[in-house]
Amino acid sequence: MGYTLIPYRPAVPLEERPDQPSRRSLPGPRALIFFALTLLPQDGRLWIARRLAGGGFSAALARPLFAGDLQILGGMARGVRLSAASLPLEQLQAHYFLRGNLEVTVQEALRRHLAPDGVLYDIGANLGFFSLLGARLAGSAGRVFAFEPVPANATAVRRHSALNPTMNVTVLELAVGARSGRVMLSIPEDASWAYLESYAPDRDVIAKVEIDVASIDELLDAGRIAPPDVVKIDTEGAELQVMRGMERTIVAHRPAIVCEMHGRNAEFVALAQGLGYVVTNLDGTDPPAEAGQNIHVLALPRA
Repeated sequence: MGYTLIPYRPAVPLEERPDQPSRRSLPGPRALIFFALTLLPQDGRLWIARRLAGGGFSAALARPLFAGDLQILGGMARGVRLSAASLPLEQLQAHYFLRGNLEVTVQEALRRHLAPDGVLYDIGANLGFFSLLGARLAGSAGRVFAFEPVPANATAVRRHSALNPTMNVTVLELAVGARSGRVMLSIPEDASWAYLESYAPDRDVIAKVEIDVASIDELLDAGRIAPPDVVKIDTEGAELQVMRGMERTIVAHRPAIVCEMHGRNAEFVALAQGLGYVVTNLDGTDPPAEAGQNIHVLALPRA
């Protein structure tokens, strides 16, 4: 398209980031056992999760495994502490979370564009992997705002953050959209795929809850959040509503934006380009507007 892409925030080598764990540290037995459980097929993990939730003798035997904390085993977030009780086996992402290789292209985009003392919005934080990684990259002088509407997931982010006291993470238990209000949230058994009811993908759900929704522009105007340097969006189809509710913030502060598409590729690219951004495909060489529906893109202010 004739544009030259340059990093909007200075890339800082990972080894210069604060709070890096020792390369010699080894995972404990609890982490290895938990990791092995996350390797099971989804049906097996769901069966175990249901048995544990049901209580009884098997749940009592397994309780010590979930009573303590774990450490992420590798990658940029290696050594970050997690609450075992808040790393649900039924979530497909639990394996990648614990291993440290969740969505590596997104991790690399954060490494390149979130500088020490930076501010990250993690919109659709789920269990908080990118919130924790962002807090490590930004250091104690930076800030992370984790937006997560699923109550159990928001609790998980708080618990994980509490185990890493140098990390500056603020959890906002709400959905992000074009404007404030109340909406229904549909929660499948794997809560990482929770979605706003109005988007209604073909998934079985175990619960529906009414939640708060707010726009980024409104939250920033109210002083509840600081201006962003990087925004990561993963909202199971609501990405365009998130963008429309932060247009003034984007124009004023020009953050780098990392987003999973969920099939809204062409519309997202058109909206970002209209705001003066260049969009690239983080997961391949296909033009982002025409690529697969679950790709990740990086949107940077046009140079």
